[in-house]
Amino acid sequence: MEENKKVTVTIQGNKYIVKGNNSREHIEMIANQVDTIMKELKKSNSLMNNNMVSILCSLNLANQLYIAQEKIAELEDILIEAEKMPELIMELEKSQNKSMLHLEKYKEAQRKLNETSIELDKYYEMVESYKNKLKQNKIEIDAARQTIADLQNQIFDNQVEIVKIKKELDEYRNKDTILKNNQLSSLINKKTNKA
Repeated sequence: MEENKKVTVTIQGNKYIVKGNNSREHIEMIANQVDTIMKELKKSNSLMNNNMVSILCSLNLANQLYIAQEKIAELEDILIEAEKMPELIMELEKSQNKSMLHLEKYKEAQRKLNETSIELDKYYEMVESYKNKLKQNKIEIDAARQTIADLQNQIFDNQVEIVKIKKELDEYRNKDTILKNNQLSSLINKKTNKA
């Protein structure tokens, strides 16, 4: 650690010896600032004695210190918020990954629906064939009707599953939109607070 330095400074025409660990230039700069404030206070009201000038100077410097400390506290709060950003980005990435997973599920469901539609078309052809055979055998047509009913139930079940998957995808999209809006609002608030 640096040794205390003795520096002679002049404030209000009086010489003072100041000890400190800072450089001579730093100590002289601070003393000059105090002297300047005191001279300005004295100029503003020449009836003030040196004691009053010293008290007002102290109040001014205390006020500046208080304002600087408030600013530091604000900047520390901003820094704490900025340190949380990586966590928020990770959460956003997780949400995006989940959304992509559900999108893939939705695409798979669409593919299955297309396959089912193709199957359904084939079954309709089969129904026509069964209708033509109706004249030959009523038992075969009853069996065909049962097959068609089963297929329609399967299609209905598939459609219900697709609706569920679409609903889940919409919910994830809404959550993602809300999260992005919250982040945007937070950034806007931070910028507004800085201004």
